Amino acid sequence: MLPVENSLALYKTSRAASLEIIKRLEVAQLSNAGVHTESGAYDLKKWFSSYINHPRDHANQLLAD
Repeated sequence: MLPVENSLALYKTSRAASLEIIKRLEVAQLSNAGVHTESGAYDLKKWFSSYINHPRDHANQLLAD
């Protein structure tokens, strides 16, 4: 097993980078959408949902093991 500190550092860095993107969004950009190579149509609403739930989903997986 790898040291948990490495995973936490990566998580914190990723979230900090995402926060910088979120802080720069203009209201008009909230309707932006694109196509994700694995998920298909992808808009900011879907991204925010993933942003909020993804870490919780992983934490639940760890607790279930």
